[in-house]
Amino acid sequence: MTRKSKLQHEDPYLGLLSIRNTVNEGWHTSPAQRMFGRATKTLLPTTASHLTQSSVSNSKDRDKANKRRSDEALRFNQHARELKPLKIGTSVRVQPTALFNHTWKPGTITKQLSPRSYEVETDEEHVIRRDRHLMRPTHVQPDIPLSQPESEQTFEKSVSPTDSVTVPERNSVDNTVRTRSGRISQPAPRLNL
Repeated sequence: MTRKSKLQHEDPYLGLLSIRNTVNEGWHTSPAQRMFGRATKTLLPTTASHLTQSSVSNSKDRDKANKRRSDEALRFNQHARELKPLKIGTSVRVQPTALFNHTWKPGTITKQLSPRSYEVETDEEHVIRRDRHLMRPTHVQPDIPLSQPESEQTFEKSVSPTDSVTVPERNSVDNTVRTRSGRISQPAPRLNL
């Protein structure tokens, strides 16, 4: 709606006002009528009675909204589960909140603020507050470094004397190559006149 208003050089707030005054599908009232008890004033001519607060109860809409909420809660709770509470001193991984950052930070729980909210001290000495579903307990002790930097890691490969490098066979007549798997590979004919 705002994009359309911008393209037509119109006020985007008038577009939002008309959307909120429009009766939704499956409802008997508009969002503005449900919130204020009356329609809001727009550029379209309306009667004064339409703008006064109605004494009619919106019980149908309220019941429908409550039923929709309970149905959504029922569907969500079918597969939802309670996470186990964490103890103080537990080492955890904390989900990043920054966009495009996918590395979970290691930390230690220092305090439980509410049943699902914890205070966590990260390895960078930052104290942050996180909900239980944003943390995973780990079996790594917080004092031990989690991994060595790549420069310190050493990789050793054991090479036995029987290992040999196989070079693909090249046929000099038609310039084809037989690979280790046995497939015959031919070069692309480019300007072969």
